Formats: sequence, C-alpha cells, structure tokens
Amino acid sequence: MKKIYIILVIGMLMMTACGEKHVAKNTIKEFLKASVVANSDGEQDYSVKSFGDIDSTRYVTPDAVNKMHAIADKDKNFQSTLLYWKPNENEQLKYLTVEMEVENRDTVYTFYLTNDLLKVVAFK
Repeated sequence: MKKIYIILVIGMLMMTACGEKHVAKNTIKEFLKASVVANSDGEQDYSVKSFGDIDSTRYVTPDAVNKMHAIADKDKNFQSTLLYWKPNENEQLKYLTVEMEVENRDTVYTFYLTNDLLKVVAFK
C-alpha cells in the first residue's frame, strides 16, 4: 500500500511540474510575440530552441529588476517600451532560461516570472 501511495505522490509531482513548465512557456512565448522587434521585412526573426527547468528565487531585488529593465531597453532585439509586471517586495519569483536564435545568432535569456508564472517581471 505504501508503494502505491509513493508512486501516486511522485506522479502528481511530475504532472504539476509539467503543468508549470507549460504555463511558463506560454507566458514567455506571448511576451516574445509582443516584444521582439521585426526585421526589415516586417517579420519577427527568432525561434525558441529550448526552455530550461523552472526554479525559484527570493534574491532578485527591485534594484536588480530595474537594472535588467534598463539593459533590456538597450537590447536591439526587443522593443524599448516593454511592459512588465511589478512584483511585491520580497515576492518569490520563478525563473527559467530560454535558448533562442535571434537573427541567425544563438543567445540565451533568463526570464523572471511571477510566482503564478503568468507575468514576466524581467529578463536578462
């Protein structure tokens, strides 16, 4: 009986993790669709190669978020008027890395999301 219980718990944890990653992927895909600058042909020239694992942190300060925003504003791949969600002080954030190809160049970004994974707070 204990073995069945353990197997059920492990299965539920795996399903929850897969569900979280799916939500995070969709949030980031929507953010990219709204934020990546179009090339001279009017097309957005990027593709997502892979998504990393989700992790959490409480160590991203408001100052660090503001610095990431300032750096992102200078990134020529993204619009300079990006809309972000402002987290509460000391709010736990989730993050994951995204490997992308932008204008034929490989690059990796780390996206910081709200704890419910529905809003982008910052990226670097």
